[in-house]
Amino acid sequence: MAAYIDGHRDRFGVGPICRVLSAALDCGFLTPRGCRRFKSRPVSRTTARHEALARGIMQIRSDFFMAVYGYGKMRARLLARGWTGIGRDQVARIMRGLGVRGVRRGRTPAAARPAKGAGGRPGLVERGFRACAPDRLHVAGITYARMAGG
Repeated sequence: MAAYIDGHRDRFGVGPICRVLSAALDCGFLTPRGCRRFKSRPVSRTTARHEALARGIMQIRSDFFMAVYGYGKMRARLLARGWTGIGRDQVARIMRGLGVRGVRRGRTPAAARPAKGAGGRPGLVERGFRACAPDRLHVAGITYARMAGG
């Protein structure tokens, strides 16, 4: 929001922009004084730590073999390099914010298909059917249909 205000302050002024945004976004109390304070406020410890952690992740990722690490191995590598007090979910969130993903091994599992020549079940519902009206034909797999007996 501060970037938007800075981009339009020469044309409209900070006060009118704050009044319009405060009313339009229903964000409550947005004032020019608050905008000035926001700019002069130092970066919080949490934000600074997350930025340092992001730099550490990108440094580890720059190593050739480490570029395939997911968040679990990345966290283990960070702990081995001396980082303390970092959680798996925290590393995952920062990696997601950086657009970094681990590489999965192996193939993706194929969907279950009947074996060739197994015959299969007869097609009780002709695949090219046309319903003449709504609620004339209902089809469900037996494992998904809810029965009275459970």
